[in-house]
Amino acid sequence: MAEDDRCQLCGAQDSWRHALLDCSMSRAVWALADEDVTKHLLCSGEEKAKDWLSNLMATLWHADQTTVFVTLWSIWHARRKAIHEQKFRSPMSVHLFLERFVADLGQAHAQQPWRATPGDGGRVPRWLPPPVGVTKINVDAAVSKNTGLGAVAAVARDAEGVFCGASAVVFPGKTDAENLEALACREALSLARDINT
Repeated sequence: MAEDDRCQLCGAQDSWRHALLDCSMSRAVWALADEDVTKHLLCSGEEKAKDWLSNLMATLWHADQTTVFVTLWSIWHARRKAIHEQKFRSPMSVHLFLERFVADLGQAHAQQPWRATPGDGGRVPRWLPPPVGVTKINVDAAVSKNTGLGAVAAVARDAEGVFCGASAVVFPGKTDAENLEALACREALSLARDINT
């Protein structure tokens, strides 16, 4: 918890609005965004964050909403890194990250969902559901090229595609793909036990 209500980055009176819009760090990120969207954000004067977000959802196009919410999240993440870990990111690096992230979201949205839809031309869905009454657990492993970290993850969903649980573990120093895949299977078994308890 902060010991006082001043912004730990610029010293001004802190609030949700200051952190996300008015702080010098936040302003530098918004200066790189679309000018019309930024003006719209600043003109909206609601005092409560919930009301402010509701207004944005009602008055912005969907694509602009996505960009705004990813920008807000990126600013908050960069602030947390700076305040708690003393890892500072330039406004340009934050902006470039969010541009890539929004582009990736657009690509993911354009891809076909797992559920088949009428008139889909008989295409095979990307995720095949298990039989009714059965939970399916998908696993994967990954290696970070720069940090020497390996990670495994398991995600469980039922026949309707409803999320049932997930688990992820990071293994410092483990970069062998075969071992990580085995660890991912072990994590899936642990997740299966946890779901059934």
